[in-house]
Amino acid sequence: MNQKLKLLCGACLITSSFYAAADIRLNGFARIAAGKTLSDDQNHMGYDNKLDFRNESLFALQVTGDMGDGLSATAQFMARGEDDFAVEVEWAYLSYQLTDSTRLNAGRLRIPFFRYSDFLDVGYAYTWLRPPAAVYDLPYTSYDGVSLLYNTYMGDADIEVQAFTGAAKDTISVEGAPAETELADVYGANVTFNMDWLYLRGVYLTSKATFNVGAPAFQGLISNLEAAGQAEAIDQVLVNEDTGSFAGVGVGLLFGNLNLQGEVTKVGVADSFIADRTRSYVSASYQFDQLTPYVLIQKIDDEANLDGANSIPDVAPLAGLKAGLAGFLQDQENTEDGKYYSVGFRYDFHPSASFKTDLTRWKGDDGEDDKVLTFAIDMVF
Repeated sequence: MNQKLKLLCGACLITSSFYAAADIRLNGFARIAAGKTLSDDQNHMGYDNKLDFRNESLFALQVTGDMGDGLSATAQFMARGEDDFAVEVEWAYLSYQLTDSTRLNAGRLRIPFFRYSDFLDVGYAYTWLRPPAAVYDLPYTSYDGVSLLYNTYMGDADIEVQAFTGAAKDTISVEGAPAETELADVYGANVTFNMDWLYLRGVYLTSKATFNVGAPAFQGLISNLEAAGQAEAIDQVLVNEDTGSFAGVGVGLLFGNLNLQGEVTKVGVADSFIADRTRSYVSASYQFDQLTPYVLIQKIDDEANLDGANSIPDVAPLAGLKAGLAGFLQDQENTEDGKYYSVGFRYDFHPSASFKTDLTRWKGDDGEDDKVLTFAIDMVF
């Protein structure tokens, strides 16, 4: 029995076991997307010059069992085209309503980095074809832990406060090779202020980050530092339970049919090779009945962490090693900096489905200039 079938059977068993003791609600969402770059030699955002229907397509099913007295269980199963539609468990958690305004969640949960974190994969929930990639493109989307959510009111404003803690794991690419990463001791909080025309949000979290990088170029660099007795530089480059932080601010303004919004985020890992990451976007959209055109500008302004190279003495025998390390650290910034410019529209052709198209241009500070055209149908059910 393949993995897809095992997980789908598991979902059915979960559902059937709940029916006798709980009210069951099934819902889901899906996206059929197609896209390509507009030049033969371009490869960006998972697309090349051949029309691709898999990269951003997905299907998800969510099962919620309400057991009464404020207790419920939720599981979300996701199949992504980029993963060959292998089914994975995105969410699996218990919720308990402590009071009318306070809820406790425990299990596998979405990390609340951004305004749209809870709806990250639900394309129908936002106007754009995809969330702003420059800001939202972090390797971690879910964590294992607990969160406490508190809601209250202040005049016409709805205020939500969330505190959370846990751990997360993921595999990323460093120097073209996979690297196992872990965030331990995650502690964070976010506050949201929402009224008819104004949305404000702030979030902050810290963690202990560990990256196991096996790329030959990286390991060769570490070996050279060891041979030269540069223990301080090694400590400034390796990521081993180093303190990582994330801070973000979001703003939204609604004037009739005109919607303006933006977010700014800063991510850093102290004493590591990882560049300090500053990302932002601003967006404007205007709704004409079923049609909503939009423009979106995103900026990547990362800064290389050169502490490791700066710790190597300025002496002739170490000049080559120092320059090599500085070049590696600088590459962590130079390969990312630039801006995205997007125009597109959303057309709600059905109460539960929308058609979207998006043209995005990437202009990198290194001279890279790519264009990606994408179409998608988003639906909820």
